[in-house]
Amino acid sequence: MRNLLTLCIFLLAFGANAQLVWSPDEPIGVGTSDMTEITVDIQVTNTGTTEETFFWQVEQKDGPAPWQIVVCDNNLCYSPGILACPCNDPNVLAAGATMTFMVKIKPKDTAGEGVVQLKVTTDCEGSDLLFETPVDFTVEMVSSVNDESIITDMNVYPNPAIDYFQLSNDDKVATIAIFSIVGQEIERFDHFPNQAYSVNNLNNGLYLVRTYDVDGNLLKAIRLSKR
Repeated sequence: MRNLLTLCIFLLAFGANAQLVWSPDEPIGVGTSDMTEITVDIQVTNTGTTEETFFWQVEQKDGPAPWQIVVCDNNLCYSPGILACPCNDPNVLAAGATMTFMVKIKPKDTAGEGVVQLKVTTDCEGSDLLFETPVDFTVEMVSSVNDESIITDMNVYPNPAIDYFQLSNDDKVATIAIFSIVGQEIERFDHFPNQAYSVNNLNNGLYLVRTYDVDGNLLKAIRLSKR
């Protein structure tokens, strides 16, 4: 009986601990090389019953050297190149509360694909891990299309897609390609107005749909969710 009581007390104490969860599971950022910055929002929620104090670190695992990383946490937005939370200014998240990490890159007119690893820990040294996640960035060269409204208004629908998707405002599109979030091309099609594309052969998850004009210039890269 005493052992059982001890076990119950331990389980209750364990259940009261703070716990951080984040979304989306696979954060990605898509943009073009002329953008000042490309931002990915990561929602972090304390699902436990106690306050959590934590620190963060970021590291560019892959991608062009000119890219600069910027992080905004619950306290402030840091200058480019600051890759860790100051030890004297940790983040504090109350039980049940949610905050937004903003992980950004400044592409500096440089196209490419890269990964920024976000690591969140209970200690400033980074040894007691709470969670970590890769943030994937895809930066395309600037399109030569002069009518910016074409690029702005173009989109995929329905999104999330279950059986198929189509493009809106697709008059200038000659080709589309579907990529995984790590940059692997999965399929490529010649495009015709109002054409629908089956997604039945895709696993559930996130993809990038890239659209190109007749000269092969990228018009837009659009995130697609398959369910």
